[in-house]
Amino acid sequence: QRPMRAIRRSTLSESMTTQDPTQPEHIPPLVTIVIVNYNGGEMICRCLVALEQQTLKDFAVVVVDNNSSDDSVSCIRMRFPSVSVLTLPKNMGFAAGVNHALRTCDLGVWVALLNPDAFATEDWLESLVVSAQRHPEIAAFGSRMFSDTEQLLLDGVGDVYHVSGLPWRTGHGCANTSLHDREAEIFAPCAAAALYRVSALMEIGLLDEDFFLYVEDIDLGFRLRLAGYRSLYVPH
Repeated sequence: QRPMRAIRRSTLSESMTTQDPTQPEHIPPLVTIVIVNYNGGEMICRCLVALEQQTLKDFAVVVVDNNSSDDSVSCIRMRFPSVSVLTLPKNMGFAAGVNHALRTCDLGVWVALLNPDAFATEDWLESLVVSAQRHPEIAAFGSRMFSDTEQLLLDGVGDVYHVSGLPWRTGHGCANTSLHDREAEIFAPCAAAALYRVSALMEIGLLDEDFFLYVEDIDLGFRLRLAGYRSLYVPH
């Protein structure tokens, strides 16, 4: 489990629409939240329930399903009809699933990545977007993630990449203290709960699909830095 700071919304907008030329110009959501699912079961439904409680309203949710064998897709479509579900013919991994959504959906300024086992608190998305608007020079924003429902232990507060080539999450397994209450520059956000500037992702070429699962966020953060962008940890 990775409970986090989050936001509230009573109904989720659809992210994919067909534009009728006789209708007013379609304006995409400010944020598109992409969740890659594989046999997420009840966890992804809990994740989506948490997104319904967000304080920020201007976002859409897209679930990319990696050919799940459980009832994830039918459950999402039945319980969350406004969530867009993109199904893949086989399990293509996390990076490919995210890229499929980025290439398919009508995107606004920001895209947020969220794991199906991450349960956002109400001000999560709003806090990320407020920080993003305050820091136009930053392209990626990471979250404070917890490994327990009581929010006593950290799952991480940002990714580190050592000169030896070893990556890890700052604060993983540590106590949640006031030491982590301030914004700070990080090497890269963990893609389990992160916000990215869409224009920056398009510039550097999206996620590297050679990383089937794990470390794709480190690589993404590295390439953002090489392109002149920076990443920021947002504690609230």
